[in-house]
Formats: sequence, structure tokens, C-alpha cells
Amino acid sequence: MIPFVDLRQQHEALLPELLARVEAVLASGTFVGGAALAAKLAQSGDVRQCVVKQWFRYANGRSDVPTDSCTLSHLNYDFENKGHDMRELRVDIALSDAFRFHSLHGGGQ
Repeated sequence: MIPFVDLRQQHEALLPELLARVEAVLASGTFVGGAALAAKLAQSGDVRQCVVKQWFRYANGRSDVPTDSCTLSHLNYDFENKGHDMRELRVDIALSDAFRFHSLHGGGQ
């Protein structure tokens, strides 16, 4: 049997400090670790809108265009009102006209 070795304890002195500080328009404050960073970023409305836009772009395989503004507005509204549920965001994107009536030039509504 191979003994379990906790590398964190052995190399604790070599690990970088996981305390960092975010100073930006989108979010600010101190956090420790990746989960705390994600929680800090999730508090920002700008970051949530960016998440919606990036998922929209990925799902449609293209950048958004001005005619997508209505769809993005609805997606942002629904994302906020559904508790920032990523599963619901993906469903809403798939049900959007922009996705269902895919156009190389954008805009579904």
C-alpha cells in the first residue's frame, strides 16, 4: 500500500500566500483563495452582465451585435431574477430567438 503524503504540509513554506486584494471597478476587497475570489466577483453586477454576454457569445458562436441588445437585456433580467442560476441561463439562451433563429449577422428579436 502506498502511504498518503500531504504535500501541503511538506511544502507549506513553498506555497505562495493565497491572500490577495482586488482593486478594480468591478469588485474590491480582500479575499483568500479561489472560492472567495469567485464570491467577491459574483457580488458585482458588471461581472454578472459580463458572464451573461460571454455565455451568449459562446452559445451563438459569434460576437454580439447591436440587434442583440434586446435579447441580452432579457437574459440579464432573467439571470438576476432567477438567482444567478447558471443552468437557467443556459436554458434561457437556448430558448432565445437569437439562438433558435441563428443568423450569421446576429439579432433574433
